[in-house]
Amino acid sequence: MTDREVIAEVRLAHRHLAEAEWFVRIGHPILESPFARAYDAVVVAANALLAAYGDSAAGEGGHEQALRAAAAMLHALGEQDAERALLEVRDTVRPVRHAAQYEHDDAVDHTVLEHGMTLARGLVPVLTDEALARRQLSRQDFGSFGLV
Repeated sequence: MTDREVIAEVRLAHRHLAEAEWFVRIGHPILESPFARAYDAVVVAANALLAAYGDSAAGEGGHEQALRAAAAMLHALGEQDAERALLEVRDTVRPVRHAAQYEHDDAVDHTVLEHGMTLARGLVPVLTDEALARRQLSRQDFGSFGLV
């Protein structure tokens, strides 16, 4: 991937997180909406990290592959807290998101939503900052990423 494509992934991750925050702030009645956006933000941020290192995850199980590969990269980079958080997204948030989206399950309550938001708020900056650093870019070069 080119620097421009990595930047696009970084921006998209931050935009998804900003949308999730907006849904929470307005008290959106469908809790699955901000939860799914927060999850998407983490997956896109993981993909940005992979892309920055010249890797990708696509196809069957692409989300799980991206989360697992990004966790391995974080481990190698000495980011054990972020690695654990990313594995928690894979092991706990991903199945709830799947149930909510595909099985139309009411799996997302306020506690589950807040936990997913907390993980996303911590992971998106770590993953995207590392992706930008790998390409010798910085967040300041690209403004606010549409954060509200």
